[in-house]
Amino acid sequence: MSDLSIHPVYLSARAAIVAPERAVPVTLYSAQKWLPRLGPERWCLVILLRGLCVDAPRRSDGTKRVTCSWRELAEMLDVHEETVASWLKHQPIPNDKPWRSIIPSDEKAKYLALFIPRIRYAYETYNGKTRRVGFLLEILMEDPVVPEDEARLQQQVELLRLQQGELGLDTYRIAPAVKGDNLDLPKISANFHEPQKADLPYVNQKNLELPGRANPKQVDLQKPLVNPDNSDLLPAVKQNNLGLDSYVNLPFSDLPPRKSAESSKNVNELDILIKQLRRANLNKNNRRSILDPIVHLTEDLLQDHHSGAMFYKMLIALYPERLDLYMAAIQAALDAAEGDPEINQGAVFVRALRDFADEAEVDLGLRQPSERELENSEYEAVGTQVPNPTTSLPALTPPSVNEAIWAETQSVLRPQMTRATYDTIIQGTTLLGRENGNYIVGVQTDMAKDWLENRLRDIVRRALSNVIGVTVNVEFRLMDVGK
Repeated sequence: MSDLSIHPVYLSARAAIVAPERAVPVTLYSAQKWLPRLGPERWCLVILLRGLCVDAPRRSDGTKRVTCSWRELAEMLDVHEETVASWLKHQPIPNDKPWRSIIPSDEKAKYLALFIPRIRYAYETYNGKTRRVGFLLEILMEDPVVPEDEARLQQQVELLRLQQGELGLDTYRIAPAVKGDNLDLPKISANFHEPQKADLPYVNQKNLELPGRANPKQVDLQKPLVNPDNSDLLPAVKQNNLGLDSYVNLPFSDLPPRKSAESSKNVNELDILIKQLRRANLNKNNRRSILDPIVHLTEDLLQDHHSGAMFYKMLIALYPERLDLYMAAIQAALDAAEGDPEINQGAVFVRALRDFADEAEVDLGLRQPSERELENSEYEAVGTQVPNPTTSLPALTPPSVNEAIWAETQSVLRPQMTRATYDTIIQGTTLLGRENGNYIVGVQTDMAKDWLENRLRDIVRRALSNVIGVTVNVEFRLMDVGK
């Protein structure tokens, strides 16, 4: 039997192009309530992001995920890339690394954070090299209520509870997305009994002629009495600790089905070992015995059995205060592998840890290349060819150390901005050297100097720091082009 395929059939040529079944609904509530609060640009950004992740699986908290860059969003919204970056300016979430949240700098940013709860860096591996390709965003697919409607929300919650209590149902639960900070709803009394409804003779009767599984005892679904035999659950989600309050007691239960239970177990075990390491007294005598289990688990999780020495060095550099960065980088690598099973998890881990360490201003102690190595590597990277002896071309000389460093920095900056910005502002700059601990960048125009000082300073500083290997400061100086 040949394979079957299903294709949509449309009743008009217009519908075949528009594909009306692929729609992102926009509620009148959103247009009336949220459009004035977010402003038209940020409101359009939310609708655009919902459209981009329309085919993504919906998660239990009502969000979907999409990977994109600020440049892609700027092109689709016809705004400047820096405008999108200013809307989505973010900061680390203290207990949820590597995830980040939008900085609530004003009311619009505060409201936008409701629709985009979390952001993190996204990576990809190409030809054995791992690079950052943008951001992974969580997008809320439903509209939350505005602050003045929270009282109505509480009334609706009570009304639903009352209606379901009258019918003998115990299915309504307050989802995390609807819980407010001041939501203090009274519980319906366990002794509450409603007289039998004359028009509902079959509701909530005790002796119905139904199979035993269709007439269960009225139990609280959040207690471990539900399905005590685990008869219809997969082995990976069976409850092991019935004394806990969660539905399923496995941490990291939000992992996709193809992630093995063994991987989750290793993540949990690594987290426990990291916490023990933070409290341990690490010294040269016991260092190997304490760090060995952590390094071995890291190698198994990242499928990287060639970087053990580097894992040791990073653990020692982060001990004891910033070991949370180590776990955050592990999670970033595992999340990246979730989207691309072929990705080099070890490379993603190193890149993510470098990013986290730079933000936290932590020196990982990784080896810094010598000036000669920088010259040679950049000399090879720019593709300089040896002149043919038979020609009269002048001999080519390798670039200086400053030229090599700045060429690499420019290659890092180029994907982070529009072509017009790069050509106008970055292209004509030069690394002049180092004075008083600052790296001096020469610029040719007052406009370029103003942009670099007031808009692009942090971007340039991070790019230069990544190339050099340590956190540096930059200063921009107008060059005399006449000399």
